Amino acid sequence: MWNKYGKEVVSGVISFSILFSGVAAFAQESGTMDADSVAGEPPMKPRPALYQQREEMKESREEARKEVRDTRAEARKEVLDTRADARKEVGEMRKDVRAANVEKREEMKENREEVRKDIRDMRENASSTMSSTTRREMMDKARDMREDMRADMEARREDFKKQVEAKREETKKMVEEKRAEFAEKVKGIKDEKKKASVEKLNENLQKINTENIARFTEVLNKQDQIASDVSSRISKIESEGASTTVSVATVKADLALAQTAIAAARASVVAQTAKVYSIVITTEANLKADVSSVRKALETDLKAVRDSVKASQDALRKAARGLAPVANPQN
Repeated sequence: MWNKYGKEVVSGVISFSILFSGVAAFAQESGTMDADSVAGEPPMKPRPALYQQREEMKESREEARKEVRDTRAEARKEVLDTRADARKEVGEMRKDVRAANVEKREEMKENREEVRKDIRDMRENASSTMSSTTRREMMDKARDMREDMRADMEARREDFKKQVEAKREETKKMVEEKRAEFAEKVKGIKDEKKKASVEKLNENLQKINTENIARFTEVLNKQDQIASDVSSRISKIESEGASTTVSVATVKADLALAQTAIAAARASVVAQTAKVYSIVITTEANLKADVSSVRKALETDLKAVRDSVKASQDALRKAARGLAPVANPQN
């Protein structure tokens, strides 16, 4: 038994030795192992050249990073300096513009003062060249003209008032006839609510016309007063001497057109006074259309009169604006 196991042990030792010897020989041939390593010595340390290459690469990377940081810092500084220079230039340009504007305003102010002084001197010279007797005569003439214009304005107002009253008297009979016709027709309406509403509307139609005529008359009276004031101002300018800032002939022409427009507006008011508005009832079913028809007629007629009054107002405003340089000599 011993011989059997002894032979197996010896055989295993021999096999291991052979295997180990083969591995050692393969390592020596491939260069990865040497005799010392096979004998159990530690491996060799890396060569110094590899360390030197690694250090050189590290230094190169650090230098590259430093160059990039320096370049960015220089670029940032250059941008900031450029912005500062641009702000400075803009500030100087704004300062120059403000100074130029101030200088221009001062120049315009001086020019206005010179113009005002020239106007005052011309007026004083015109006044000094006229003798006191001539000035008094012209002032008396202007006063007489103002009195004549005032009297003429009052006469026009009275004549207009008489015309309106005459038209009212003429239409009074027609108004009564229309009321009687309406009262007869409205009896045929069975709906009491509709009947009361139509009666109220019919009564208000003529009232609306009368109120508008009164308002138009008041406006035209004010226009007459303004026209008289403009005419007085023209007379005063002529009596004090010629003015270079106002074209008297132009203002006179505009005033004449305004007075013509006022007269036309008064004629339209007189014509409107003679009109009578009453609902003409056909049938109860057509009641809404009957009311709408007469109401539309009233609105159309009043609009025509209103446009005429506005036209005279615009013409008078144009004449008054011609005197603005005299009313505001400093502008």
